[in-house]
Amino acid sequence: MSIPGRAQPVKEYRLEDALEVTGHIILEESEYAAKKKRDDNNDRLSKTSLRRLYPNYSKNVITSLANVDESITNYALIADLIEYICKRKLDEDGAILVFLSGLGEIKSAMEEISKREGLSDSAVIYPLHSSLSNAEQTAVFQRPPKGKRKIVLSSNIAETSITIDDVVFVIDSGRVKENRYDDLNKMPTLTECWVSKASAMQRKGRAGRVKPGFCWHLYSSHTHDNALDDYQLPEMLRVGLEDLILQILILDLGSPTSFLAKAVDPPTELSVKNALQLLESLGAAEIDWEADNEDDTSTFVVPASLTALGYHLGKWSGQRNE
Repeated sequence: MSIPGRAQPVKEYRLEDALEVTGHIILEESEYAAKKKRDDNNDRLSKTSLRRLYPNYSKNVITSLANVDESITNYALIADLIEYICKRKLDEDGAILVFLSGLGEIKSAMEEISKREGLSDSAVIYPLHSSLSNAEQTAVFQRPPKGKRKIVLSSNIAETSITIDDVVFVIDSGRVKENRYDDLNKMPTLTECWVSKASAMQRKGRAGRVKPGFCWHLYSSHTHDNALDDYQLPEMLRVGLEDLILQILILDLGSPTSFLAKAVDPPTELSVKNALQLLESLGAAEIDWEADNEDDTSTFVVPASLTALGYHLGKWSGQRNE
């Protein structure tokens, strides 16, 4: 018997399992196949290696794994997997939660699902992402009409921020978009990448809130073991440091470079220097570059102080992040 409020067991599957149960085949000419090049990536596994890794899977699964580019979100496979869940009626009342990397991917998945007549007639589909209004986000908690299955297409907002209590099935694309900062080009970027193993576990757990659930991760066991990091890269190593340096100066914690060097995973000297140069160019900070760490070459250190503008920017930044 399931106990409300206690996590329930979740059966976990990966790409090879999804390909097996749906019969989905990825051919060389598929839009989801890896592009062949003369200098083809030597890291790709041969069919012989794949057969050794997956001895209990069919020939079609091995062919698909040999052809697939797992970093491309396979909307056709997602729709096939939803059809499989609905036709097999693995749980009559269970909602399906699909994790996708962003709004564009959610729209693409909705378009693919709408092409399947059986799904469009028997399901209620909700998008879920941060740009929706509160009223639109609240709609995902409603129970579907009798005879229809609820399908929620979500960004990573449903990992921790929102809990949909009737979810029994999770389909995880394994992809997420993160803000990154390019130190060399001095530009922020939005980069799609693999989720961490910790995030994948969090997504899996969404299926076991009130009853035993099922989770399909749309990446192979080989990719899970070799491509996914254990944890997400710390934000300090992914984004620009301007706001953080403003807070360090407001709190009078000393030189930003020496203070940040004490972090468990300290940012690079180049990212710190870029942030200081930007603040100086904006007139938010005064930097004494001539005092650049003459005695200790292990740490890049420069004295810095806030201007009046920098103080106001720092106060605004602190209030924004509260």
